[in-house]
Amino acid sequence: AGNSAGIRIYGIFISKASGEMLKKYAGIIDMELWIIPTFENSAWSIMAISFISLLAISAVIAICFFVRRHRIRRDRPQVPYVREAHGMSGRLVKALPS
Repeated sequence: AGNSAGIRIYGIFISKASGEMLKKYAGIIDMELWIIPTFENSAWSIMAISFISLLAISAVIAICFFVRRHRIRRDRPQVPYVREAHGMSGRLVKALPS
């Protein structure tokens, strides 16, 4: 894409392996060589994907746990008009031996 006539690159910084590759193909006129940077931060992207996956799995497990709890509560037979005694009546307290 374009004409490279008149373009001079005086120096670039590349790795030794890239330099050896350039040296191998130096002097070939109809050769096109691309230097593409490597992704050195791939460890961060792998960690981010792992963290997001962990969050998704945790959310699914939490949803399953709460749905199960809700179903157990809903399926348990409940008598609506039975009141639980939370203490003793005054008459029972007076009847106790002192």
